Amino acid sequence: TQCMVASKAGIGPASRSSNIKAQYVGNILLKINHKAGGTNWQLPQGPEAWAAKLGTQQLMVLGIDVGHGIAGGGGNKPSTAAVVGSLDRGCMRYGAVVTEQTAGEEIVLGLQEAVGQLLRDRYNELSGPGQAVSTSGGRLPVAGLPECLVIYRDGVSDSQYTAVLQEEVAAVREACVEVGGPSYKPKVRVEMLPTSK
Repeated sequence: TQCMVASKAGIGPASRSSNIKAQYVGNILLKINHKAGGTNWQLPQGPEAWAAKLGTQQLMVLGIDVGHGIAGGGGNKPSTAAVVGSLDRGCMRYGAVVTEQTAGEEIVLGLQEAVGQLLRDRYNELSGPGQAVSTSGGRLPVAGLPECLVIYRDGVSDSQYTAVLQEEVAAVREACVEVGGPSYKPKVRVEMLPTSK
């Protein structure tokens, strides 16, 4: 389902066909295409051109952030942790896991479960018909899992950098073992995005 406001699109009884707002309608169509499983854009060269620079053809990109509510809002409203992961070889389709956690906590408390879920979702997305597996529990064949995880972590202050890096990378590695077994040890590359906290 995708809703839109007819007046913003420049359509409806009070509009003339020459008043259609192409940018608004285009954005709506991109959302519909994505929800229907389409690809809205891709890099000119496929992953075979850029993934090789990381030494792999099996790459998964993860993004991690924690939101702490409205600035200056105070109180003890829970923080929101979000983890997204690429589900296809071209890193164009993404899945997401969003959870609530303790107010003000920057380390993602459910990261192992979130990464495990995204690894399973990716495996299912890339598997042929009849090859999909349960989204919870059970080991997956290592050959069907990414060889490299590139993690973009946002919102970490200098004072939290080391703790977040140590705890979250450990949680990612634990998720890998849980999903692929003790022999599944992909390269893990973390890029911390600076914050002004």
